[in-house]
Amino acid sequence: MFVKYMDQIKAEDALKEKTRQYVEAVSGAPEAAGAAPAAVWHRKSKPLVLHRFREMVTAAVVLAAVFIGGLAYYRMPVSYISLDINPSLELGINAFDRVVAVEAVNGDGLQLLERQQLVNASLEEAVQALVQEAVRQGYIQQNGASVVSLTAVSKKAATAAALQERLREAAHQGLMETDAKAVVYTDGSDPQLRARAHELGLSAGKYKLILLLQELDSELDIEDYRNANIAALILKADSLLPTSGIGNGQTDELQQAFRMVAAAALEIQANEQRMLQNRNAEQNQAEGSGEPLQNREQVRNQADNSAAAEQGQKELGSQPRNQIQASQQKSGQNQPDHEPSKTIRR
Repeated sequence: MFVKYMDQIKAEDALKEKTRQYVEAVSGAPEAAGAAPAAVWHRKSKPLVLHRFREMVTAAVVLAAVFIGGLAYYRMPVSYISLDINPSLELGINAFDRVVAVEAVNGDGLQLLERQQLVNASLEEAVQALVQEAVRQGYIQQNGASVVSLTAVSKKAATAAALQERLREAAHQGLMETDAKAVVYTDGSDPQLRARAHELGLSAGKYKLILLLQELDSELDIEDYRNANIAALILKADSLLPTSGIGNGQTDELQQAFRMVAAAALEIQANEQRMLQNRNAEQNQAEGSGEPLQNREQVRNQADNSAAAEQGQKELGSQPRNQIQASQQKSGQNQPDHEPSKTIRR
């Protein structure tokens, strides 16, 4: 076909030949003018197919590498959250604020995680679920004296501070949805402290509070407070503050930590007092009197005894006369001879 049209063009033979070669090179289809050109076509097509196959394989490898790399990046924690009540556990959070790792630090933490599916949940969803489960399992007391401690661990202090605010809101939301009351205590830490805590089998949050106790009393042993709940640690630290001499020569960070402890202890005590007052008010309202509980119990017992005696008299009075007399005679036979038998007159 190419030769047919080229014959109609008036040009030098050398120019026609160069034009033919160029067209064949561009189109990839040689002039079917005998066996020799066809053989050349097959020899040229094989490298082309191999080249395209290599391109496809390379693209697949690149896509797989991107997928695997993206998956590894998604699963890589960039910060950690330590949650402590008495249960202690840790959440690994990725760059998208999703939970990608969950680890129980003690036995109670394992119990708290038993029915939880937290991987891929958002930071707020995980904290709310854990707080609600802690209420259901009884780790958070009804008197408001329990403490939910949330410690954000990050390389950047600004990141840890931002996480603390979100953690506080999520914990309060979880408490509100279960109609529970507790003190929410948030703090920040760094990866170095977390690493030391893990070596001791502790969470970052509990370990930091124990370190604060040791600042107040250097003779305190970590093992003495390993199994203590967070409320006990805070109250212990608060009791040591007045006699510790803290205030002079301490770093701003340490002084801020002690102020947070004192504020949390004050809130614990206020919650306990408020709960006690509410309980007394409910008891007084239920009894309809302001008398002491012991006196009310005595009055109630006397009333119960009187009612029982009256009921017994009614039952006795309803018996036939002959049964009453038989009962009296039998009773009189069992009495000592010197005691006269008693007769019930109707």
